[in-house]
Amino acid sequence: MKSDILHLVKPSSLASTALSPLTVNVVIQPTALFSIFEASLRIQEGNSRVIGTLLGSRSDDNSNIDIRDAYIVQHNEQGDNVTVNEYNHKTFLNIYKKTSPKIMIVGWFSTISSLDIYSSLINNFYLDGNYSIPIVHLTLDSIDPSSNLPSVPKFDTYISTMVGKSAVNDQNSTVFVPIPHTLNYSSQEKNLLSWVSKAKDQSNSSVLLPSGQSTELINLSNDLKDVDDLIDKVSNYVSQVVNGEIEGDDEVGKYLLSNIPASPNNLGISKIEHLFNSHIQDTLMLEYLASSIKTQIELSAKLTTVV
Repeated sequence: MKSDILHLVKPSSLASTALSPLTVNVVIQPTALFSIFEASLRIQEGNSRVIGTLLGSRSDDNSNIDIRDAYIVQHNEQGDNVTVNEYNHKTFLNIYKKTSPKIMIVGWFSTISSLDIYSSLINNFYLDGNYSIPIVHLTLDSIDPSSNLPSVPKFDTYISTMVGKSAVNDQNSTVFVPIPHTLNYSSQEKNLLSWVSKAKDQSNSSVLLPSGQSTELINLSNDLKDVDDLIDKVSNYVSQVVNGEIEGDDEVGKYLLSNIPASPNNLGISKIEHLFNSHIQDTLMLEYLASSIKTQIELSAKLTTVV
């Protein structure tokens, strides 16, 4: 006999306090990413992946997570079960806390891109029964399956959410939701990586750094060349779309329309050179004034001491 009654289940208090995946912002520091890359080359026999702990900080409302470092945690996969070496995990955590007392566990990483039953079990280990605080799961795919050699790395970030009537420790009730992430790096780190990328194309995997020249000017010149190449690519793309050679992308068109009017596209080369030279002169004048004020302050301090 069919029933016309609709049964509703009241959400648990744990589920109601959980943060929505759309409100979580993840920032990854290069030091953590390099540690994970290195870990991907240390897969133990019998395991399909390397796992480890992500360390960093989180905001008071848990909406911003900063991943600063990572370390490997030993584990063993056997059948449908996985064993995590908790002693190894806590030992490394205590070592990190001695140098950085404010650092905390913000998630865990795995060196395969797929999500399976082991992912749920390991994730429950890091949740440790606290389902209200988001735990980031970072997956890395850096090995080419056809050649079993390192390839261009690809990584994604997820947070887990529980489905069902209650948040129980059940691997079948875990769903991993993709969340956006940002890789944070400085200009110095970018320049260093550019030299490393040049070395990988050499037969001896090395590159000779320039001597007797300003490294900053060389980096500036390389950056300007990259910008010039990007402008050529955009110009060629627009020409092909206008001529009907390829089909245009609406999102790319909207992006170009919103950004091009803000650029100085009506300025000639002579005007740009004049503005650039004026800017350099203003910068040099400020440096000269700052140096003069510093000298006067030091001289005044010495005269005061003599008197």
